Order: sequence, then C-alpha cells, then structure tokens
Amino acid sequence: MSNLPLPEQFEINEAWVAFKLNTSPIVTKEDGEFNCFSLMDAASGFVLSTAFVSVQAASLPAAEVSQLMEEAHAHKNEWPTLLLVQSAQAVDAIIEKAERLGISVRVVPESQLDVFVSDAKEGFNERFGSGGFH
Repeated sequence: MSNLPLPEQFEINEAWVAFKLNTSPIVTKEDGEFNCFSLMDAASGFVLSTAFVSVQAASLPAAEVSQLMEEAHAHKNEWPTLLLVQSAQAVDAIIEKAERLGISVRVVPESQLDVFVSDAKEGFNERFGSGGFH
C-alpha cells in the first residue's frame, strides 16, 4: 500500500478527509451517545463540516451524509477531486455519495490519515472526550 502525500502536497479543496472525530462516544443526558463524523480539507486541516450520529447507527445515514457533504461544499462551492476515508469506519453512504458526484475515493488505514486528522481529534477529545455534552 502506497503512502499518501503530506497535507502540504495537496492544494486547498483538492482532497477532503472523512473521519470520525471522537475516540469515545459523546454522551448527552437527553439523547444518548453519539459519534461525530467530519469532513476536513486535506491541505489546510480546516474542518468543513460535522455530523453527530447515534452510536446505534450501523453507518452514516444518507440524510446525514447529504448534510455533511453540502455543508462542506458550501465553503468553496466546488467539490474536491479526491475523498480520503478511514478503512475502519462504516462510511459506505459517504463513499457512494462521493462517487455519484464524480469524486475519486481512496480508502486508507487510519494510521495513514493521522497526519491529517490527529490535531483535530486531539483538540476535540480534550474538550469533549471525558463526559461529552450535558
């Protein structure tokens, strides 16, 4: 398996990264536990959109995928040419949506995405990782 280019080797909006932002479920008193899925620009590290999905969902629901993609698209009013996704995540719906939009999809191990997402994950989990929203 070949290694990915580094973030600085991408142009802005050339590639997006789809990933789960949290490492443990986000707990709410009223609505239960959630995972937070995000789309990030690979070059800048800017989080373009996020979607909170119940941990009980087997994968991202189509409605959430559409909202996630449209919110990300609104930043530049253009789609990337490449979408990078973690192989360990249940993101079939986002892969299908990206392919319908003509975006190439590359499924990669989480370890290869760390260079892109580790700062965002660390910041999110420092803020919400121990107890979640109340």
